[in-house]
Amino acid sequence: MLVKEIYDIFKQEPIFQNAYMRFLYQDIQRNIDKGTYIYQDGVYLDYLIYKRKEEVKLNRIISKNKGKGNATKVILQFLSKFKNKDIILKVDKNNIKAINLYIKVGFILEKELDNFYLQYKKSQANI
Repeated sequence: MLVKEIYDIFKQEPIFQNAYMRFLYQDIQRNIDKGTYIYQDGVYLDYLIYKRKEEVKLNRIISKNKGKGNATKVILQFLSKFKNKDIILKVDKNNIKAINLYIKVGFILEKELDNFYLQYKKSQANI
């Protein structure tokens, strides 16, 4: 079952705590039902398409096998799919690996949201 396979990837990450995991299974299923996800080569990415803006929010990306370039491929596929929209994401400012990946594929820092998160943006002008 696809939902369980993806859920198990999240379970391997120590950063995700029980409170987060409690609703994750249903959330993954909802994204699969809506088609707002990409799952390829052990990488899961989900997103939200805003109806009133020309903007898409990259919600989560997680990789089963880190360091093999699979996450980069999935992000590039995602960017290609939404090349006519601005794309935003929020990331923990201590997650240096994720930040470096986002910068590598062309995201730029838009603003600091609070003590823990940064918002990055990739506008259609630089895709």
